[in-house]
Amino acid sequence: MPAKRRDIFDTALVLLSIASSFVAVYLISQDPEFLNLASLSCGHHHHHHEDNDPKAQTFECPTNSTDSVCSGRGSCQAELCTCEEGWVGEDCSQPWCPNDCGGRGTCYQGFCVCDNGWAGTGCGIDRLEVSAGSMLEGVDFDAFSDSSECHFLAKDLFDNVTSDGKFGKFEYTSEGSGGEERRETYRFPLDKMGSLPNTCPDYRFKTCAFVGNSGTMTLSTFGKEIDAHDMVYRFNQAPTAGFEEQVGSETTFESLNAKHAHNLLRQTQAWNWRDPVPIYLLFEPLKLKETLTDVHDKYPEVQILVLSPTFFRKAHEIYNALQLALEWREFGCFSGEKPMSGFYALLIAATMCDTISMYGFEPWEDWMSKGGSDIHYHYFDMEEPRPGAHSFDATYFMYKTVELSGKLGLTLKTSELVERERSRKGAATQPST
Repeated sequence: MPAKRRDIFDTALVLLSIASSFVAVYLISQDPEFLNLASLSCGHHHHHHEDNDPKAQTFECPTNSTDSVCSGRGSCQAELCTCEEGWVGEDCSQPWCPNDCGGRGTCYQGFCVCDNGWAGTGCGIDRLEVSAGSMLEGVDFDAFSDSSECHFLAKDLFDNVTSDGKFGKFEYTSEGSGGEERRETYRFPLDKMGSLPNTCPDYRFKTCAFVGNSGTMTLSTFGKEIDAHDMVYRFNQAPTAGFEEQVGSETTFESLNAKHAHNLLRQTQAWNWRDPVPIYLLFEPLKLKETLTDVHDKYPEVQILVLSPTFFRKAHEIYNALQLALEWREFGCFSGEKPMSGFYALLIAATMCDTISMYGFEPWEDWMSKGGSDIHYHYFDMEEPRPGAHSFDATYFMYKTVELSGKLGLTLKTSELVERERSRKGAATQPST
């Protein structure tokens, strides 16, 4: 089948399967016992688990039915129907879903209500595979990988001086609350320019490893593989000592959010000084400008970079475009406050890496916090995710979309033990938001 016709066929198949899922969700929404399976406003499905296997449950035999006992698909014992494999219901009249919806959905009255990202009668169609290419239409990754613009604050960005002679400045375009473009002026104190590199840093690496802090890394043995990369990027003081087998020990760059950047300056908590000290990277050029200069004054030997406001704006534009594309295709409604650190890092990787491997970026899922799971939010502590801070499923869908598209040379690495643990817990695969 020609590629174009195949794409049209795949898209039509997904649309039909989505329609059947909405029928199932509607039916479920009419049944108070199963209301927690449906969330019609955002397309999220929450999973209802019975204590026993529904296929093996027994029900009261209908005493006044003219049909054959238990619909001919089970036996009646003490006024209870015990259904044969593949049938459920009080009279064994409802078919069970094929292959238990592949572990990617919930079965109700013969319909599979698929988890976000999956479709089909048995939830066997990966919707991202079908739509990845179209979702990235108009997303300009070349603005990062091939742009001559500097992505970090550097002295040579500042092409003018304020009238009082105290600040260097340059203009850039931002987006107003109504979506309109406007010109902004970025200022930096001239007497603090020593904290910035003279010219735009230009890094190039063949292979890059970005190591996330997911608790799933406790089930991995990626350490040696990670350290074999030309560049290794870590986040927010995640420790390596004692976790070398899982996460490796090398660090080239380390992202610091506002909390950790302030701690580097104030030392309110012990600081994990890696050896050698990596290049620190701050994402927020407006919020952390003063922190950058203060850290440089305190630790002049530490190399620290800040994203330029132009890069920061482009990152948000791409994030917003991908989020809208996911919502338009009914992958869910996403309410995270801002992009996660890993999303900024992925775009940074586009400027400096030939190939990118991302480890430990699995989304936080319901099963990880239930049933005595040993997996926590971080691989190194017991911290819980802050509700509303990020949309874990949206960001993971974005990573997966980029991987499936073949752009940026991205590969998402997942340990087989994570999948085994997910199966062992009988887990739903829908990420938490």
